Amino acid sequence: MEKNLYWSDEENQVVQQFLQNGFAVFSVDKPSLLEEVRTTIFNWSLDILQMEKSPNQDDFFDNAQNFIPIAKLNDFRVQLISRMNQDDSFKISLYQLGRTYIEQIVGNELAIQRTCNLVIEFPEDDSSLLP
Repeated sequence: MEKNLYWSDEENQVVQQFLQNGFAVFSVDKPSLLEEVRTTIFNWSLDILQMEKSPNQDDFFDNAQNFIPIAKLNDFRVQLISRMNQDDSFKISLYQLGRTYIEQIVGNELAIQRTCNLVIEFPEDDSSLLP
């Protein structure tokens, strides 16, 4: 892809990374907003899983396979997606975290779709449909 003169070098790099890999990794402008999103997902997860003892939040995200039984993974994912889509403030926060790059990659018409989705993949998961 030819470099877009209207974008910063970082913006061009993120778009190029997405085109090459099918995903992009970038820093967020508002780390405190990212922490709010993480905490919300964590609290919803604890509720869905009906966990008696709350694990450390970082441990939960880094080692989800130890807390979510593989047999319940899809049900967990569907319930989490449902909560994400019922909470308008969450959807706005999630969108704000990646707005610049999302709009550059897919355009603002697609970027403002009404629903969120979620993929969860465990390490060494041979059943995954993802490459």
